[in-house]
Amino acid sequence: MMKPLFSSFITILLSCSAKAQTADYFQQEVNYTIDVTLDDQAHLLRGFIQFEYINNSPDTLHELFIHLWPNAYKNAKTAMSKQKMRGGDYFMLWASQKDKGYIDSIDFKVNNTKADWQYFQNYEDIAILFLDQPLLSGQRLTVSTPFKVKLPSGSISRLGHVGESYQITQWYPKPAVYDVDGWHEMPYLTQGEFYSEFGSYDVCITLPSNYVVGATGDLQNEEEQKWLDELSLKVVPEKKTQMVDGKEKDLRMEFPPSSAITKTLHYQQTNVHDFGWFADKRWIVRKGEVEMPNTKKKVTTYAMFTAANAEEWEKVGIKSINDGLYYYSLYSGDYPYNYCTAVDGTISAGGGMEYPNVTVIGNSGNVQGLATVIIHEVGHNWFYGILGSNERDNAWMDEGINSFFETRALLKSMPDANALGAIGIDNEMLNKRMQSSTLSYQYLTEELAYLLSARGNKDQPIQMPSEYYTNMNYGTIVYKKTAIAFNYLMQYLGEEMMNKCMAAYFEKWKFKHPGPQDIREVFEKTSSKDLSWFFDTLINTKGRVDAQASMIKKRKGKYVLTLFNNGDIASPVGADVMREGKMVSRTWFDGFEAQTWKSFEIDAKRGDIIKLNNIDGIPEIDKKNNTIRTKGPFKRIEPLKLKMLTGVDDPNHTQLFWNPLVAWNEYNKWMVGVQLHNKTIPTRNFTWSAAPMYSLVTNNVNGFASIESYNGKIGLGARAQKFSYETREVNDDLRVYSYQMLVPYVRANLFSSRLEKNWSGELKAEYFIMASKLKKSKDEFEPQFTNMAYEETIYGNNYGAYEDENVNHIRIKAHAKKKMLRSELRFESSVEGGDYTDFALFHQHALSYDYVYRGKGKKKIRTRFYYGGGNKVFNLSTNGQNGTSDYIYDGLFLGRSQQNGLLSQQFLRTQGGLAVPYADRFNRHLLSANVELDLPLGLPLGIYIGAAYGESSSGRIDEIYVAGVSVPLIRNVFEVYVPLLYSQNVKDALNSGNTKFGETIMFQLNLNLVNPFDLIKKAEL
Repeated sequence: MMKPLFSSFITILLSCSAKAQTADYFQQEVNYTIDVTLDDQAHLLRGFIQFEYINNSPDTLHELFIHLWPNAYKNAKTAMSKQKMRGGDYFMLWASQKDKGYIDSIDFKVNNTKADWQYFQNYEDIAILFLDQPLLSGQRLTVSTPFKVKLPSGSISRLGHVGESYQITQWYPKPAVYDVDGWHEMPYLTQGEFYSEFGSYDVCITLPSNYVVGATGDLQNEEEQKWLDELSLKVVPEKKTQMVDGKEKDLRMEFPPSSAITKTLHYQQTNVHDFGWFADKRWIVRKGEVEMPNTKKKVTTYAMFTAANAEEWEKVGIKSINDGLYYYSLYSGDYPYNYCTAVDGTISAGGGMEYPNVTVIGNSGNVQGLATVIIHEVGHNWFYGILGSNERDNAWMDEGINSFFETRALLKSMPDANALGAIGIDNEMLNKRMQSSTLSYQYLTEELAYLLSARGNKDQPIQMPSEYYTNMNYGTIVYKKTAIAFNYLMQYLGEEMMNKCMAAYFEKWKFKHPGPQDIREVFEKTSSKDLSWFFDTLINTKGRVDAQASMIKKRKGKYVLTLFNNGDIASPVGADVMREGKMVSRTWFDGFEAQTWKSFEIDAKRGDIIKLNNIDGIPEIDKKNNTIRTKGPFKRIEPLKLKMLTGVDDPNHTQLFWNPLVAWNEYNKWMVGVQLHNKTIPTRNFTWSAAPMYSLVTNNVNGFASIESYNGKIGLGARAQKFSYETREVNDDLRVYSYQMLVPYVRANLFSSRLEKNWSGELKAEYFIMASKLKKSKDEFEPQFTNMAYEETIYGNNYGAYEDENVNHIRIKAHAKKKMLRSELRFESSVEGGDYTDFALFHQHALSYDYVYRGKGKKKIRTRFYYGGGNKVFNLSTNGQNGTSDYIYDGLFLGRSQQNGLLSQQFLRTQGGLAVPYADRFNRHLLSANVELDLPLGLPLGIYIGAAYGESSSGRIDEIYVAGVSVPLIRNVFEVYVPLLYSQNVKDALNSGNTKFGETIMFQLNLNLVNPFDLIKKAEL
């Protein structure tokens, strides 16, 4: 298919893997005979399986563990369902019976004698088969059973059907692997693949005769082979459409009636560890052939696809299968089988999924996307199929190494491949924006993916059990980082040596179960190099590669280059000498200790440019410090590139971006300006932004700015902003009241070592320096309320002068989040104080819990509990904060000082958060609870209810409640609250003010999420 663990656990994994190096290595053998019939009306498989199990271990076995993987689709309690829910996919929670699947009718016999069995622990997709007679070393036994599989919806995972298109995978009772580490019983998971015993398969499949089938193994039916040959000559039918419910329907995609006549197809294969098959009555067939580069053996290839995707498949279907087979054989060892097939099908577990000799490919969008997935999945015949590593524990040995070879093969067969085309997008303008003409395919598709995780310190080691990865890291680390790590290794060893190492690995371990220590031993022995830097640190840790060119000087007629290892790994450094834009030489320096300097002589001339690790597609965290010139005042500065909006981080340029800005608030009215920044995708460790905006009405400059240095763990920065919050007409003069603030801060990333447990969080300390400013045309004494919450009157002085001294405020805030199966727990806690309160501290704590309840869609029950402790000066608000009570300008308000009208109804759902048009304030204690229930309707509607208890230092105590309807138009950005039921004290307050119904409606417009500062953050993780 297209977590940092504790050191002790890594040690255990490595020690277990190392056992495969010893003379004790063995592997069991399982030989299958299966007869199965497809019922395409009831979507059932009815079958009988018999397998011979040969005990090649030195141990006596008293039981066999058997995988019954179709039971993963049985209910929402299975390991697969729970994994999918952890990733936010709740389909199994409300799936109907027709969507679910299972395997039953099991009646195991051992050597033709009925045997006892039971489910293993709480896993219904794992069985323990008890042996009446122990199976001694060197002995064999035969297990048989009937079975029935109810096929699930193909939208869940790998097994299933969409209409009468079938993907039959992980579908039969299958023994778990027993090796030097014991049994590897494992539940079925979507993220995390498989580990199975090698052997032979003899499979008969009975189904209606007009189905086209692609399967593992060699087809034994001559008549079926002739029929496939005939189909391969047929042209694609012309498109015919019909309007159905206002939509155009392609009639070629309708399933024809199933034939009343059945056929039985017979397949045989040896030296494989799985059997998959796919069937569809609509498929168009194309047949090809490719010659293996070493043995010159001819392999027959088939592409089977629907008419809707015929244009892409006709162009690259057979070609990409053949290219994959040829280049993988060239770089590793020849494909040992006779057939290879790729089919066009619905695959919900990813873009494609591999099985021995056959792969299923999902919709790819365009020609290049299709070619990429086909080559990747065909390549799995080596890295999964022939080299049968334990994918559940060592996913990088399958997906990662295969991704490395995928890129090599793709760029050979399609040299003009571009980054967007790889994901199915054909768009010239977007390609231009992605700078695909100047940045390489490998950099854009692989290196940037790794940087997305690593620069935010969200990455995990390459070596980990697959189920421990976050959803994102399974792609960015397992696939992409492994690919660029092996590309780095190839550049260091040289392509010829890399091919020798891979060929030796293939030859020694084909049709076996290699582990991490096994591939390391072959590579070190073949290359005669110590590769500890690669296998010990780059693979087993999340340590950074970061070479820095620190200095270059000429000594005794030769240039001496001083390097600093700014990373964590003693990895080799490639130094390219560039002259007139071309590389004249590349020298590899062996790695040296992290956080140290080392000097090397280099053959360069005056005017040359030295570039370190000048290789696209290697896992270096920061290439901006890799360039140095032999002359000039700015030896380490790259050429400047100015660009609109933003772009991909370009390691070869100093980038400056600009964005036009238009904004509005009640006081400044329309503002125009420009944002200048250096924020890229992914965000760099040092970022800055400045966004001045000029008001066309108040004729003053407003805006915001920020600067930060962040290494993924600790961030140091500052932000500033200035806007008007009130205007007044006095004697025909417009008086403009503005606030301005500067906030230096430090923040620390929390729980980076617990990503596999779905923990995240941050600790942040901020120091607020705030001031208010009055712009007026003549000196005049004028009272001004900077913030209504503090009930203080501040008086203006002269034009352009501050009305008061700077107001200082400190806030220390922590937040943590834990994602669980059907819920998410969040906690925020802050302690703060300052000039507003004579530095008397107050504190606020909020605990939020969202729970996905049973029902279609991701409908939730959202709860929030809040407690705040105030002081004699500071007040906490029951309804959340509006513009006047937002004491340190956390929000951006359209009408910050408005006391009535629509703009006064904007609020932040903080503090008490009751969403009620009644702001009762307490300066001692405030306790509140809020519950919001998403309604199971097609519209974004919910019901909310809240209650608060408050106490003031004067002894005043009050209780408030409210209930109403919520309208989350854009969740967390634009949400409307319509209160319908209040406590009596709220009613009295509203009645006394003659408040109309429309004036009670509150809305939350979180402009902080949509301001230009955060565009890059939203585009990232």
